[in-house]
Amino acid sequence: MINNYILQSLNINKVSNIEELENVLRELIQEISLCALARKGLFNKVAFYGGTCLRIFYRLGRFSEDLDFNVIKDNVEFNWDDYIGSCKDAIESFGLSTTIHKKEGYDDGEIRRRIIKVRYYELAKEYLGDVQMNKEQSLSVKLEVSMQYTHGASYDVKTLVSPNFASVLCYDFNSLFAGKLCALLTRGWAHRVKGRDFYDYMFYLNNKAKLNIVYFKNKLEKSLGGKINNISLDYIKEMLRDKFKSTDFESVRRDIKPFVNDKHILDAMTLETFMNSVDSLEY
Repeated sequence: MINNYILQSLNINKVSNIEELENVLRELIQEISLCALARKGLFNKVAFYGGTCLRIFYRLGRFSEDLDFNVIKDNVEFNWDDYIGSCKDAIESFGLSTTIHKKEGYDDGEIRRRIIKVRYYELAKEYLGDVQMNKEQSLSVKLEVSMQYTHGASYDVKTLVSPNFASVLCYDFNSLFAGKLCALLTRGWAHRVKGRDFYDYMFYLNNKAKLNIVYFKNKLEKSLGGKINNISLDYIKEMLRDKFKSTDFESVRRDIKPFVNDKHILDAMTLETFMNSVDSLEY
């Protein structure tokens, strides 16, 4: 039998196919995990950022896959083993079979990660009826902590209300924008564009974000591996125009398509739209 909380969420979102069920269930897993991590004290050491942070706390209009965190000061000692068991226990309390994946190297280097995997065949079959999927198929949510602290970010404490109340330390909206803009300008993809960067960029502009210029400059210097003596709004705008001119927007639309319910939004993901957006940038 499907847990009542999960059932209500599926009904509220009017889930009618596997893709929709996966998106809603993944978001539930993310929220359950965040609540568990908050109660274990994770946010004494890290802050939440990224697409899922935008989705949960700022109503981003697309689904997101992972939970991304960053240490909030230098020389933080961190080990996922101190926290991840609480996620497994919490998710399983909702009737979902859960495993935690850890590979060699997951506790080394700049990024510390774990992967939560939840089997959902029985849930999908009960809710949707006959489904064409592997019985062993699982949903994955990757959790990553960046151990590289960058000065200049500001933070807000947000209240998670679902499935239970919990306080979550997040990068504030303008700092989130700075991090996303840096990623959009510097992310290297050998074979595909990450269209979600472009979608999120427009979301920030549409919601009147003002760039945290100090944090952006510090992030950009780390990404480029060198000091930037002078950084102006005109300089950033020119970087954006160059980026957009070199972007394959068909790849942008293809990447973002599985993460949005309203497919009409894809029609606006064009070079002209993005070139026209640059003059809206402020700090």
